[in-house]
Amino acid sequence: MSKQMHVHQQEKPSVAETVMHFISRFRTVFIVVGIVIVAAVIAGFTIQHVRQSRIEASAEIAVQLNQSYQQWLQAGDDEAGMFREQFMSAYNEATDRFSGMYAAELAEFLYGQISFAEQNYAEAAGIFSGLAGSADSHLAPLSAMNAAVAFEAAGDTDAALEAYQELLQRFADRSPEAPRAQFALGRLNEDRDLQAAIAHYEDLIDAYPDSDWANLAESRIIHLRTVE
Repeated sequence: MSKQMHVHQQEKPSVAETVMHFISRFRTVFIVVGIVIVAAVIAGFTIQHVRQSRIEASAEIAVQLNQSYQQWLQAGDDEAGMFREQFMSAYNEATDRFSGMYAAELAEFLYGQISFAEQNYAEAAGIFSGLAGSADSHLAPLSAMNAAVAFEAAGDTDAALEAYQELLQRFADRSPEAPRAQFALGRLNEDRDLQAAIAHYEDLIDAYPDSDWANLAESRIIHLRTVE
């Protein structure tokens, strides 16, 4: 009698069983990875919170700076010193704690304004020149103009001409002061190079025909051509 052989096929585990087995084998790895992921998420939220807190603190200092500056600007002689001290306190905090942020830039800009008002023109020119060098700052175009005006007030005509020219080269499409800067180039050249002055005025008329400065430039050209 032949023996009948029975082949018993082993049943394949289900997908769920396979997954559970895999998790069981690598449970420690999953725990470690899970901890790392949670830690990364917490760190991300913490960094975001700190960053947001710094932005809010920077904004608060910016408000204080502007308030103390306005108070100094409007104060009489007997109160100006007190408001200047308040401004300098906010200035020091802004530049120490928020370097590279708006509060620090505003602090420098307003300090430049104070220096100019106090007739410290060379100091003001240096401050505004530094701010103008920051291409990402929205204060850069205005700072470039202020630097040129401060150099001119300090009697440094060469530096003023260079600053006006740099403003036009870098910020002509961003600065509403561009027509004024172009006019200044003509005005400062009148005693140096008459033809250069006329050329700057003509450039102003061509670039900004609807500007009030263009009307002034036309008047200057007429006058200069009568004295050539």
